[in-house]
Amino acid sequence: ATVIHVWKSGTDVAKVASLGYDMIRNVGYFPKSWYLDNLDVRWQAVYENDPCEGLPEEELCSKVLGGHGEMWGEKIDGSNVEHVVWPKLAAIAEKLWSKEAYTRDAGDAAARLAYFRWVLLER
Repeated sequence: ATVIHVWKSGTDVAKVASLGYDMIRNVGYFPKSWYLDNLDVRWQAVYENDPCEGLPEEELCSKVLGGHGEMWGEKIDGSNVEHVVWPKLAAIAEKLWSKEAYTRDAGDAAARLAYFRWVLLER
C-alpha cells in the first residue's frame, strides 16, 4: 500500500484520503507546527494541532496513520537539545498515540507532561 507523506501546507488532505491513500502528517511552519525548531511555538499550541484537520468526514481520519516532529540541527546543540525537543515531542506523542477524547484539552495534558518532565529529570 502507498503511504503519502504530507508536509506541505497546500496539500489537499481531503483529496488524498478520499482517493484511498493513507498518510503521515506534519505541515510546515505555522502557529501549531510540529516542527520542533519552530522555537516560538509552545507545547500547548503543538498539542492543539489536530492531525485530522482538513478532513471533512470522520471516517477519513482513519487514513491518517500518524505524524512526526522533526528538529533541524541549526538551532540546537548538546547544551539545549533536551529542553528544546522534549516538551513539544512529548505533546506530539500523546496527541498521536492517545484516543482523541483523551487529547482535546492541553490544560488536561499539563499534569501528565509535567510528570513526564520529572521522569526525564530523574534519569
